This record gives sequence, C-alpha cells and structure tokens, in this order.
Amino acid sequence: MYILFSELKGIEELIKKDTMKDINKIYNEPHILMRKWKESGEEGFRTEAYKKIRQFISDAGKKELQGLVPNAKTRITVDIAARVNFCGVFTDIPPFCYENGGMVLNAPVMSNGNYPIRVVVSSINKVGFEFKSLPAREQVYIDSDSKLKISDDNDLFKLHRAVCMVCGVGGGISITTESRLPLGSGLGTSSIMAAAIIKGIYNLYGYDGDEMEIVSKVFETEQILGSRGGWQDPFGGLFKGFKVCKGKPGIPLDLSFETISPGSAREAEIKKRIVIFYSGSTRKAGDILADISEEYLIGNEKVIRAYEKGCSLAVEMKDALEEWNLNKFGRLMSEQHKVSKELSPRHSTPEIESLFESLGEISAGSMITGAGGGGYIVVLLKQGYGLMDFERCIGKKITKEIVSLDLESEPYKIYESYL
Repeated sequence: MYILFSELKGIEELIKKDTMKDINKIYNEPHILMRKWKESGEEGFRTEAYKKIRQFISDAGKKELQGLVPNAKTRITVDIAARVNFCGVFTDIPPFCYENGGMVLNAPVMSNGNYPIRVVVSSINKVGFEFKSLPAREQVYIDSDSKLKISDDNDLFKLHRAVCMVCGVGGGISITTESRLPLGSGLGTSSIMAAAIIKGIYNLYGYDGDEMEIVSKVFETEQILGSRGGWQDPFGGLFKGFKVCKGKPGIPLDLSFETISPGSAREAEIKKRIVIFYSGSTRKAGDILADISEEYLIGNEKVIRAYEKGCSLAVEMKDALEEWNLNKFGRLMSEQHKVSKELSPRHSTPEIESLFESLGEISAGSMITGAGGGGYIVVLLKQGYGLMDFERCIGKKITKEIVSLDLESEPYKIYESYL
C-alpha cells in the first residue's frame, strides 16, 4: 500500500486504515513537521522531524549485549564482500520502507579476487573502547560507554560508536576496520562494515545472533548515525549470490530475501558481461538520501510515482533473471537509472552521463550503484563484447578500477584466534 498524499483526508481517516495503523501513528507527526518546514522554511521543523524518526527507531531496538562481557584474550577477524545493487534502488530507505516495505535486487562483489572489507574485534584489558581505522592509521580510546555519543560528521569512528550503542556493548573491546575500496564507492561499504563489526562482536561475546538479526541491527545503526541509509546493503555482504531482498511495512521491519540461482554456466556468462567500474568521483550518500526522504515526507507526487516504478522494476528484474533474459535485464538497469534520477537530480553527473553515452554501441544497460552522485557504475555489455571493448570506448585501461561480481564464494569468512 502506497500512501499518496493527494488521497489523504486527515489524520482520523488515515488511522482507520488498519494495515497501516501503527506506522501512521508513528509517522503522522514527522510528515506534518516536514510540511511545516516546507511552508515556513524554518529549519527547526525538519530537525525535529528527523529527531523523532531516530527516536522511534532507537526505542524499537534491543541492546542484546547490555550487561555482558566479551570472551577474554580473544580476537575475531571478519573478511566480507561489498555489494552491487540493481533494481529497487532507494525503496529500502526510511520513511518509505516503514510505510511500504521495499524490494531490491543485489549481489556480492570482490576486489581483485579478495574480500574488500576487513574487521578485527578483540577483547582488551581496559574498561573502555579502542577504535582503529586502516589504512589511515588513526585510533582513539573512549573510556566509558557514556562517551559514545555521535556528534561530529568528520569523526572517523562514528560507525564504531553507533554499533556499540545499538548492541549495548559496555566496553573492554577493540574494533579495527579496513576497506580496500575508495571513499564514497556506492558499494554499501559503511553498512557492510557495520555488519562485519556486529558479526565480530556477537562472536566475541558468544551471542547467538543470526544474519537476519544483523541486517536489522545494521539498519538501526544507519538511522542512529543519521545517514538515512537503507536496509539492503548488509544482505549483499552476508548472503551468497543474486538476492531479491524484501521488506514488509512496520517498525521494526519484517525483512526477508530470496536467492536466484541461474546455474554455473549462466553465472559465468553474466560475470563476463558485467563491468563494475569506478567513475573517479566520490559522493556523500546522506545528502542524496536526505533529498529523497524529504520530498517523500512532504508528499512530492513525482517522487512517490518514481518509488512505485522502482518497486515494479525490481519484480520485473527478478523475472528477467529467472527467465535468463539478459537483454531485458539490461534494459531494466537503464530504466532504474532514469527512475533514480527522478528521485534525486543529484543521482547522476554530466561526466557519468557522457560516459554512458560513449558506451552506447556496446551497452545493453547501465546504471549507478548505490545512491549515486559518483562512485561505481554498472554496465551490462551486449553479447559478444568484453572488457577490451569497454576500454576502447572510454579510451583507457581500467583493470585497477573495477570490482568483480562474485556469485559462488561465501560472502564472508570468520577467523578466531587467541591473544
């Protein structure tokens, strides 16, 4: 059920819609606040709307590890894949996903055959938190959980802090993170790194939390950070192969996924024809996600219609993969790119549009992965074309600027050692 603002007659009538009753009770106030912000231009209304949304999310979460202590002298290492997303982009971000669920198709990617993200979590003989970030070689020590507050956008350790907060970690641990991907890649690095941290922490504490629980915790982490990120990223790093990731409306969200297994021969074909290439420019996803969330909250019908189209494209792309119709798959990629630009004018850039145009002769479809504005692009080549043809069209070698679709490997590995 899509909530179209042109159809709303008032709060009382809205609450009568039984299937959306609880969600509407929660979200009526932010919707109203955002409309007041749009009408008055007073920033306080928007600030208060997002404050309430974050509070709703925080109140719905559970701090599973509160009061527990980590296993002494233990180190957990998690290597994990990034992800590339296809159709359904932006349907997983709040508040749309709380009111409508969402549906996204994604798959894991590797960097030069290696896991691009590594997290090391270990116990320490201190009461606080030791956070490290590689390759920057930055580190910080926080002496109590009362000081885990998130305030500075430039803080390298916002993610570390937020994960500890949503899990209820009380201290006595070290968290080291490392990424081989460029900043602002659009490959879900931040969310998947959060998934790896949570997986490592759960193992360090001996807590039996499954992957679906981790997906929910990552989504909660993203909202506490204020990034407005969606729920689909950790699916790509925690589960193997092509996946249709689905959400049902509600708080907390009811999330699930369905794996699509075309078979080894077909998987080999699409891996040869898919090029995932770094555009050379970074972007800040939060700005683009904020644009979309705000336009949805104030009832921009163009955005709402684009959302509806995005959901239907995800269903069509699932069918295309199951039928193994790669021409249709590529066309749907290009349609998703158009929809994403309708959702946010900042999704693409003149440079990326020019690059797509230069590939017209050999491209069956193209799009930007993630929120856009830069990062990695995805191109499905027409049958009979390969990487050399791609390089010829853009006029340069790109071996060091690509990541590869990986449909066979386990998307993550865990190693335990003792200090």
